[in-house]
Amino acid sequence: CTLRVDGLVVRGCLVLAASLDAPGVAGGWQALAWLGGLAAVAGAYVVVLRRQSCPPQGRRLLMLRVFSRDRRSERLLDSLQSRWQYAGPVMEIGGPDLVAINLDLHEFIHFATLRLHELFQPAMVSGALLRQSLALAADREGRFAINELFCFGSSWQAVVDQLLGLADVVLLDLRGFNAQRAGTAHEVGRLAALGLLPRVVAVTDASTDWAEVQRHIAAAGQAGAEPAARIDATDKAALQRALDALLAVADQPRPA
Repeated sequence: CTLRVDGLVVRGCLVLAASLDAPGVAGGWQALAWLGGLAAVAGAYVVVLRRQSCPPQGRRLLMLRVFSRDRRSERLLDSLQSRWQYAGPVMEIGGPDLVAINLDLHEFIHFATLRLHELFQPAMVSGALLRQSLALAADREGRFAINELFCFGSSWQAVVDQLLGLADVVLLDLRGFNAQRAGTAHEVGRLAALGLLPRVVAVTDASTDWAEVQRHIAAAGQAGAEPAARIDATDKAALQRALDALLAVADQPRPA
């Protein structure tokens, strides 16, 4: 289900606006024309949505990353998750590095009313309860949600483990990874220990200490193991290569 109906609405409104600027259309007739035109556009929108067959569930992508404020990293992740919304839901741990691209009205209302703490996951939340809190089904336009989970320092490791159990494929952004990145090091170790590296697509660049990555993989008892794909973020085709690799992994049967 990849048909975007946003374009239909925009084109309908543009045609309507152009027609109302025509000579001889004024006053009350203009108001009636506006109402009739808007009703026609809304009706077409509903008809198109009802004719689409959207999948009940898609491929679940978990995005793990080194938390940074690099704009290039932000652009790639934004493009990846925007395109993946037509393949399945996105799950990620919320952080200040993605606030510019992920802030929505729901989160802003919690912030403005001093209830931001309600968005954070408690340490002892069960896997079943966590899954119930996620939006995993497609909307009427065929797009899946970006599920941003906010965690306390005492809960993020448990939440990551539960998300690993839900994900069909994992994007591991290792740009800027080094020995000081303890959080990402923990995630690398868990992916290796759980035997999930074949479900991982890693994104790296010149700032990635790959020897440190291999050290944590070996420490988890998986020496020599590698992700399913490793994408160089400086490659001009990095976005398409990452998407192709993620889809190829997600379409493979999940291990028990």
